Amino acid sequence: MKRLSIFMIISLFFLSGNAFTQENDIEHIQLTTGDVKTFIQSFPSIKKDLEKLDIKYDNENHDFTLPEATEILNEVNAIVTKHGYKDYSDFLVKTATIAVTYASIRLDVESKNAQPDFDEAIKEIQENSYYSPEQKEQMIAMMKQSSQTLETMSEDMADPGNIAVVTPYVDEIEAVLEDD
Repeated sequence: MKRLSIFMIISLFFLSGNAFTQENDIEHIQLTTGDVKTFIQSFPSIKKDLEKLDIKYDNENHDFTLPEATEILNEVNAIVTKHGYKDYSDFLVKTATIAVTYASIRLDVESKNAQPDFDEAIKEIQENSYYSPEQKEQMIAMMKQSSQTLETMSEDMADPGNIAVVTPYVDEIEAVLEDD
């Protein structure tokens, strides 16, 4: 019987149920408070269950038959559905959206915290007598561009509605993710 590589198994998981858009980029949805609470409550258990499944199907060659792959997908779906998700695709999309939104919120905080450092660096450049006016101008422009890029990245990463939903739960999400 033809065996499938672990790559094929992962592809089956990710491509099942249209978890990805046509561009192979994870689809992002509008989150609800319930989605975030479900994630916080269920993620540690889902992670443990998936780790057990990984051990169960661990094989030296990292390849599986099509029936084995189907069995694995069915077991993965059973794990996530017992925690309130429709299927693995639903879990992936919601988890990815929460993770991207969380990262956006954290990046926004970090970029704001970094602004005084950018301002200090610009001041030091301006006061440095070893740089020519042209060098100072170029270095200051680079610093301002870096600061602006950080700010823009955090704004563009996530939907503002999702940011509003996730923000009250940032500490709880961090605690769940830090258990990794």
